[in-house]
Amino acid sequence: MFFGHDLSFWIALFGAALVRVLTSPFHSILRASAQVFVSVFMAWLLTDIALAQAHLDPAIYKAPVGGLIALTADGIVRMILNWAANPADFLTMLQRLRGGGAPPPPAPPTPPAGGGGK
Repeated sequence: MFFGHDLSFWIALFGAALVRVLTSPFHSILRASAQVFVSVFMAWLLTDIALAQAHLDPAIYKAPVGGLIALTADGIVRMILNWAANPADFLTMLQRLRGGGAPPPPAPPTPPAGGGGK
């Protein structure tokens, strides 16, 4: 047990974080370290909450759910930080989700010049 979790949980978290780093377009040591830290920390923080909300048995689902959270956590945190830097993007996305910000429909085709018929 390490921080209240067994070894399989930590292997799943670090394995998912490694996959995330290897498939990332960013390959500097600093970015890779930050991705691993964010992925593992968010998975450690949110796995028990997600299991409780979904009413899943932790003995069976803790490592897989932790791995999935580790895979997605870095992207979600990056998206939230981008929204914090530019709140207009967040408001536009929120408006589209609510159905009020969809782009206008395309204009109808114009008839050919000269009437088009006999």
